[in-house]
Amino acid sequence: MATEIENLRVRKERLKDELQTEEQKEKSLQEDIEVLEEKIEIRDLEKKLEVERESVKQLESRKSELQDRWNQPTQDTKKDEEPEEQSSQLAVNVEATNNSEPIQSDEQNAQKKRRFF
Repeated sequence: MATEIENLRVRKERLKDELQTEEQKEKSLQEDIEVLEEKIEIRDLEKKLEVERESVKQLESRKSELQDRWNQPTQDTKKDEEPEEQSSQLAVNVEATNNSEPIQSDEQNAQKKRRFF
């Protein structure tokens, strides 16, 4: 019977060792899983960040284009910059009026042409 008890104790110790080994494996696997989950989350965040950066880059580019268009002179601005030309045209018209027959507008000329036909 002593040998049977000894065999049982040996078997018990072997099972305890095996259990401890399995528990260590389990703990190690759990840690590996956590590390992998974190790596996956980080990779997903990096992808989202890259997409967001690209979106911001495109928006900044669009804003810059619009800002450039806004800063370009418009037709109205060009008209405001041409008063000298308009003044000289007016002076020519006044001079022509003083020197000869009255100058008629294009609209008046068009009305006369219609009367003849």
